[in-house]
Amino acid sequence: MVVNPADVMTKIAREPRLQLAYLKKLFERNEGDEYADQMVSLLAEYDRPQLLPFLRKSKHYHTNRALEICSHRKYDDERVFLLVKSGNRREALNVMVQQQNRLDKAIDLCREHEDDELWSLLVNEVVSSRSPANISQLLATAGTSIDPLGIIEKIPEDLEIPGLRDLLVKILRDYETQVMLQWCCHSATLDDVRGMSDLFYKQANRATHYGQRSVCAICRSKLFLEEKREELQLFGCGHAVHSRCFEEKTRRDSHLGTIPSKDCPVCAEEDGMN
Repeated sequence: MVVNPADVMTKIAREPRLQLAYLKKLFERNEGDEYADQMVSLLAEYDRPQLLPFLRKSKHYHTNRALEICSHRKYDDERVFLLVKSGNRREALNVMVQQQNRLDKAIDLCREHEDDELWSLLVNEVVSSRSPANISQLLATAGTSIDPLGIIEKIPEDLEIPGLRDLLVKILRDYETQVMLQWCCHSATLDDVRGMSDLFYKQANRATHYGQRSVCAICRSKLFLEEKREELQLFGCGHAVHSRCFEEKTRRDSHLGTIPSKDCPVCAEEDGMN
């Protein structure tokens, strides 16, 4: 007997905790998507630790309704997630810095989205807070993502930042290390390219032998027939085919809707399989 979830939810309407337990079972079986909004409301009321995981997993609740619930209850972690999901990253950043005092999460958000405007907003928020600790943290953790000079220029002259000199030395060393790593990677890549290019040209210039036993890569019959002479198609990869076989294959591909190619048919099929 199939039980209608709507009937069950109606019968236990006065037992919200029971409704929550029932909906959890439904969602575990990938059912009950139509109750996603109600699930958000029940989790917010009775099981907050499961609310954020549900918001991350489900795609069937209305973001604005969930945001309204989380804002009303001052659930900042869930609120930040929903703000980012809805595209309102600036407000999410404001919640992280002003309400949660989680500068680390704000920096992670800016790094994730690589948004210059978002970085600028974060710098202004931190500098305007006049918090030496926050400014130092921003310089220390985001120094390689944004221009430290831009932060320093915005620091009020009457605001003292303890350990600023040592922090700047560290940032410069980090930059030096980053530049060195990039140079090493670039140099290694160039060496690989040169080596592969040399190998390619050696193989391209290598002679390919075709004899009486050589066969057509398409029809698998001998390339050179004693009773008649045939034109051949020779490819740089070493494969060879009869011209008529190549033309027939081109026509077949055209009829099948495949774009005809002048490349080696054997290599083309191998590339398609990979």
